[in-house]
Amino acid sequence: MLAKDNWIEIDGLKIHYLSGGEESSTLVLIHGGGADSASLSWGPAMGELASTCRVIAPDLPGFGESDKPRIAYTLEYYTQFLKRFTEALDLGAFSLGGLSMGGQISLNFVLKLPCPVMRLVLVGSAGLGTRLRWQVLGRLGSQIPGLQESVRKTAARSPGTIKRSLQLFLHNPQRVTDELVDEISRGIAVPGAGRAWKSYLTHEMGYSGFRHGLVERLAEITLPTLILHGANDNFIPVKWAKKAHQLIPGARLSIFPECGHWLPREKTAEFTARVLEFLSE
Repeated sequence: MLAKDNWIEIDGLKIHYLSGGEESSTLVLIHGGGADSASLSWGPAMGELASTCRVIAPDLPGFGESDKPRIAYTLEYYTQFLKRFTEALDLGAFSLGGLSMGGQISLNFVLKLPCPVMRLVLVGSAGLGTRLRWQVLGRLGSQIPGLQESVRKTAARSPGTIKRSLQLFLHNPQRVTDELVDEISRGIAVPGAGRAWKSYLTHEMGYSGFRHGLVERLAEITLPTLILHGANDNFIPVKWAKKAHQLIPGARLSIFPECGHWLPREKTAEFTARVLEFLSE
């Protein structure tokens, strides 16, 4: 089943989202940061997921095909956006899944807002800790004027640069296809691409790591929670997932061998099977 392109206006912004499946139950999926989008992270899995439930995956403001205004992109901004987006679609009760930055947004959403989330899926999720190996580089990159813009312009003209970057996200080099490189190249060439990620890093990451780790509140989560993580994730430590599994009451944990940070793309069949199993429990 192919995902459908949809558009909705939220707070004056034109927001793009993918959808598929029937309305018997609903799963909302939130993509990660960097050059990510709904199509990049969730596109390969949406067909199989939509065979069982209704799936909705927005491009967050500043990403993908959604508008990219010059505003402060913060964890709180995206949390409130998710609230307005789900209310505008009148979803009622739904399950929520997030990858990386999207996992942090999803965590913040269920912890800080009264919301109708039934089940939570965290995939290579940020927010489960604070300190990272790349935190200093991330902070410096967000502070040096013009650096990210220059890097993106160079990468957009250089498929080789994109391929080398993707090898940091995907453990299996065979997953770095020409089609994936082309899709990313087109995305980062769009005016305003990268603005939201730079702003998010500026506001949410210091030299000592993420400012808004949510680990202290994980024990408050009472929802059925599934934690998925690649064993070879170079960006979010697998120990974060293991710690969260200990802290969230009744959480399930699956660690995927020979898998990097971009789990839904690298282990698509295994990912969809585990999510569908969890949703049917």
